[in-house]
Amino acid sequence: MLQEAIKSAFQSKTVIIPEDAGLAVLKGAVQFGFNPKVIVLRIIRYTHGTSTNMQFRPHTDPEDKKHFINDKMYCHDRFGKHVARGEPVQLGRNSIFSSASEDPQYVDGKDCIYAGKFEVDLSDVRGPDREVEIRMIYGGPEASAEAIIKSTGQKLKQISTACKSK
Repeated sequence: MLQEAIKSAFQSKTVIIPEDAGLAVLKGAVQFGFNPKVIVLRIIRYTHGTSTNMQFRPHTDPEDKKHFINDKMYCHDRFGKHVARGEPVQLGRNSIFSSASEDPQYVDGKDCIYAGKFEVDLSDVRGPDREVEIRMIYGGPEASAEAIIKSTGQKLKQISTACKSK
């Protein structure tokens, strides 16, 4: 019934219906279990990002989100987008807040949900240069992150999050 509707709607196209189409998901899951690299690309269902401080935009950002750092106006809790809903991503591309919106503005907005967290322990890092690069990785069954000390290149650890890749 569905196949006929698709063929009718797309008469100028060749519709290919594989044998045992119902087993495709099961076969894919088995292949993924043996070799996770078999899935190299996913279409992201939600926009993923993190809570950020960005330059305050008068007449756009709410006043209660305005704060000052070194005499500069910032807006806290802005949604720092890493990947947009509907975007194809490869395994290893960066992903903690999620949104069904394509352009969420604030992590506490009604269209955003908390998806997971990670913590970076810098207690063993000495010296004034403690800048850390966070690489968020998604496209697999779970999002994860790794922290790298920028001055040394040292990886602190791989951190799994509670965030499920959609």
